[in-house]
Amino acid sequence: MTTDDESELNYEADVERKSSDETDDESIGLIMTTEDIDISGELQVEEEEPFPWKKLTVLAIALVTNSISITVLFPFVKFMVRDLGISEENSGYYVGLIASSFMLGRLFTAIPWGVFADRFGRKPALMTSLFCIAVLSPLFGMSPTVGWAVTTRLLSGASNSIIGIGKVMATEIAPPKHSSKAMSIVSVAWGLGTITGPAVGGLLSGWDIRYPYLPPMMVTSSFALVSILLVWKVLPETLSDDQKGKSNWKTPFRLAKDPYVMKAVLIYLAWSFEAIAAVELMNLWGETERKFGGLGISASEAGIIQSIAGIAILIAGVVLMPIIFDRFPLTEVSIFSLLAVIPVLICFPILRMIESKPLLLVSLSILATLQAVFTNIVFTSQFIFINNSVNASSRASAQGISMALSSLGKASGPFFIGAIFAWSISEDRGFPFNYPLSYYALVLCVIITLGLTLRLPRSMNSPLKDPEPEPEAEELKDLADNKQ
Repeated sequence: MTTDDESELNYEADVERKSSDETDDESIGLIMTTEDIDISGELQVEEEEPFPWKKLTVLAIALVTNSISITVLFPFVKFMVRDLGISEENSGYYVGLIASSFMLGRLFTAIPWGVFADRFGRKPALMTSLFCIAVLSPLFGMSPTVGWAVTTRLLSGASNSIIGIGKVMATEIAPPKHSSKAMSIVSVAWGLGTITGPAVGGLLSGWDIRYPYLPPMMVTSSFALVSILLVWKVLPETLSDDQKGKSNWKTPFRLAKDPYVMKAVLIYLAWSFEAIAAVELMNLWGETERKFGGLGISASEAGIIQSIAGIAILIAGVVLMPIIFDRFPLTEVSIFSLLAVIPVLICFPILRMIESKPLLLVSLSILATLQAVFTNIVFTSQFIFINNSVNASSRASAQGISMALSSLGKASGPFFIGAIFAWSISEDRGFPFNYPLSYYALVLCVIITLGLTLRLPRSMNSPLKDPEPEPEAEELKDLADNKQ
């Protein structure tokens, strides 16, 4: 495809979005074209396509594996850092560094992965990333030094394209009418992974005396191998032959100039920063001893709390989110959820006042659950915003851009929040510069994301239509003959 062709597609996309922005919402449901009525004047009703549960279940398993590979280390990474010789006071910096290295690796390869998937297919990219999880996870579990741990997580991120490709395939596998339901499955898969990942990491770490953190990583590797087999057997290639090759290495640069794409991507960047920082902070603060300003919970307790939150995400994704996205505009759903997160974050530091351990764990579980559900509703909205901002042939490239920038947010988020928390407890600082400071920083991140979301146009609530294909030469000739 030439640069002129790409410019023309970009222009047509802008025209489509602008005309959609100018359409009155109430008139949309009243429009009927002659295509809906046959010659006899009877209304034509299209037969509804069945929801592809089998294919989306396999895709969900691959996405769960990806989620496990990212979250499995959260309950034990602080203890791993201690075992590798880092002091309690300095552990926050190194925990943030290890957690950030995965996203830092993905930052540099997300866009090339997106172009690869748009040019050669979604399925090869997905299977390659799953294979890398199977190989690199055990290597992380055997880390003899902090440098080894950082390097293996860096490579894991660089070889991972699963979440971006999964978001594209979910909407391409499902019929257009069920795109929001299919995208909610992506969030459900993440939620299920956040149940399984921390539970596996918290409950299985320490089983092996020589390599105490290898058992949970071996389970992660096994999930990846099973996922490869299922993807190969069940999932089709969702990029059609006529769409392959339309994108090239210039496509991301063209999309980066599109204001609609970049609005959606910047919102995803801001929220990715906040979301990963919030999860990391809850584990870091929760597992820090009470004398240093933490809650003093164990790795297994942290894993159970994360699992409870994951179960809530799973239920919300199956029951609640499809109903919400069908009845309300995406922008309104996202704005309400962002507003709901703010009081939840403000309540976290208050938990330090609770002396009873059972009451503390119950309260922490409730707040973690509310935070997780609202966070995933926002994420699901943003996934759809990005897909709605481009044509089908450029979706993986757009997701590649979003994953690159979100990786920047997810890489800097844990390091940023870990540094703030380590600074806040390094000395006897007074309010608000002691342990609550980190949560107030997260509230600021939510406010920034809310401000960006309020600026989204209404056209982002619905998919961008692909341009009509140009007629072939023979069709033009027949048309000319008919006119004569």
